[in-house]
Amino acid sequence: MSVGVALAAMSLVLGLVPVPARAVAPTVVATANFRYLPGEVIVIEGGSVTLANLEHASHDVTADETTATGAPIFASQSIGQGTTPVVGVEDLDPGVYTFFCTVHPSMLGLLNVQEAPAG
Repeated sequence: MSVGVALAAMSLVLGLVPVPARAVAPTVVATANFRYLPGEVIVIEGGSVTLANLEHASHDVTADETTATGAPIFASQSIGQGTTPVVGVEDLDPGVYTFFCTVHPSMLGLLNVQEAPAG
């Protein structure tokens, strides 16, 4: 990953990118030092989450919660350094969901899906 892409990803994570008042900002979760940054992700209902792997180890994002068939309600593929897939969370109802890395199960995070504002 180029330094520019890494800085852009971290700027989004840290909220340094200005966003127009009515726009939904993209939500980026970075992986660094075998942690998700931020550890609690807030996304507006219908939004998406991009996973940015900033280190050499492969990582993924997998929900603890499962469907009636036993599949995770969201999961990404395992990704290497410099890749940034979008994790499918657009159809989730508002609520708090826990997730982990299947490659490194000690990596844990929370996804807080908030109701979209009226209007």
